[in-house]
Amino acid sequence: HGHGHRHADEAAYEHKHGDHGHHEPHQQFNPHVFASPRYAARIVENIAVGLSEMDPEYAASYAAAAREVADRLRRLSQEMEAMAKEFERRSIVTQHDALDYLARDLAVDVVAVIQGGHAQEPTATALRGWLRMLREHDVAALISEPQYRDNVMRILAAETGVPLATLDPVASGPADAGLDYYEAVMRSNIETLQRLLR
Repeated sequence: HGHGHRHADEAAYEHKHGDHGHHEPHQQFNPHVFASPRYAARIVENIAVGLSEMDPEYAASYAAAAREVADRLRRLSQEMEAMAKEFERRSIVTQHDALDYLARDLAVDVVAVIQGGHAQEPTATALRGWLRMLREHDVAALISEPQYRDNVMRILAAETGVPLATLDPVASGPADAGLDYYEAVMRSNIETLQRLLR
């Protein structure tokens, strides 16, 4: 299981057996590497290499700018990982696989991904299965994303008392976002996780 982009069955969830957040998200292809500051640093460096190949005259400028941004992103990643070491609980359930890489960086265990945030309402059978899974795994938090409807997550939170919060993988943002937008969103994410998992 876990192959492809996991949007096919609105009422399905993927239970991530034995995935404790310490290695690559196990599906064949997960494009959401940008949600990890550690990987975002590498993306910035790769962009600079590509620009330098197309525009060699300014290669040194691209390299210098990329180094500055990548260094900031790596420092951010280190800060977030240090904060995450203090988490007392580590099991979360997410709405989408966009947070898999970030969870892995922070050693947070995504025990399941619930695909219920789209148009179709879940069946009673699906809801019962999710509720059982939440109780069995002592899930500390349900995590929604701003890009999706969170109606299913709200039902699960109301039925179990498991807190529901939103984390932003920065899959989108305002057209006029400042240069510090990504960093600000990631700092907000780690503060939310601190509140939930400490």
